[in-house]
Amino acid sequence: MHSNTIKKSHLYFVLLLSCGLWACDEDTEPQVPVTTETSGIFVVNEGGFRQGNTSISFFDSENKAMNNNIFEQANGRPLGDQSQSFGLIGGKGYILVQNSSKIEVIDANSISSITTIDAGITSPRYILDVGSDRAYVSDWGQFGSTSHIKIINTKNATVIDSIEVGSGANRMIRSGEKVLVANSGGFGRDSVVVFIDIAAGTIDKKVTIGDNPNSIQEDADGNYWIVGSGYTAFGPAPDFEIDLENSSSGFVAKINKDGQILFFESLGEKGSTGPRNLEISPDKKTLYYRFGGATSGDIYKIDYRETSLPGTPFISKKFYGISVHPVTGNLICGEAPDFSSAGNMFRYSPEGTLMDRYAVGIGPSSFTFK
Repeated sequence: MHSNTIKKSHLYFVLLLSCGLWACDEDTEPQVPVTTETSGIFVVNEGGFRQGNTSISFFDSENKAMNNNIFEQANGRPLGDQSQSFGLIGGKGYILVQNSSKIEVIDANSISSITTIDAGITSPRYILDVGSDRAYVSDWGQFGSTSHIKIINTKNATVIDSIEVGSGANRMIRSGEKVLVANSGGFGRDSVVVFIDIAAGTIDKKVTIGDNPNSIQEDADGNYWIVGSGYTAFGPAPDFEIDLENSSSGFVAKINKDGQILFFESLGEKGSTGPRNLEISPDKKTLYYRFGGATSGDIYKIDYRETSLPGTPFISKKFYGISVHPVTGNLICGEAPDFSSAGNMFRYSPEGTLMDRYAVGIGPSSFTFK
């Protein structure tokens, strides 16, 4: 969120998943149940903020069918409020339900609940497997101003340690024996990418870039690309007018493993929302990001050795979330017409050709591949 977030009065709110209808374009086909043999795509539908209607959908790649609201169907209870992401580790699914302050752990095949992690978790965003029965969870904390990486024991589903990293710890990647964390600012402002030494469980270094970096990827040369949404400052009550002098633009940047900035370009006007959802192709040579609106944006792409940003979109359509299939390179995109009705998942080829479209839940923002 995914962010995948709404920036209003400099607050990030990630909206939630929801129930769902099922459909493929205009057609009507029988719904195919999730099975242990099925490969596909888990869709996180954020839903309406504080509406308690977050949901998970599953696209059956073999049968080309969408199954909606699968958590509630499998477990007989709603998922909660404002899911942010879904992780797969060791045959288990981890659903990070941010506004419900919990992580739902499920069997990735049957979708049945295994346990709920809620002790030591406040505002979970993303999860990353780091091996040795450990996973990192970015957790904004109560107000997003002091966030942590929570270390989870995936055997007994407990929080065993915590690393304070800054404000709004968001997307993470593993690079060798380091984890890089983008500090998105939470409900405020940060400008740091944190390098964590996995073996030591401590911060190796912090690299200052632009305001509110939200996602990060490693390219084929071993360099790191980061996009940031920028910061919007507001004046005093009661008007809360945008303070342009103290606001900043979004950005796209590239740094090397030592943290040296190789490329940096501002993107967007001060006081507007910068790029989000940085994704990368399977060969790590093409990067994609979403840009052009507060909650939804067009898709842009850039070659990993390019030295300037593209002036026109790769796909001109307003999406709330995007991802790239790690094998096919297909772009998976979530459309949220609003946050009270069903959205859609679109699949595009790497060339940008629309393949198909399926109705999902409310606010589809992130995708996980099985």
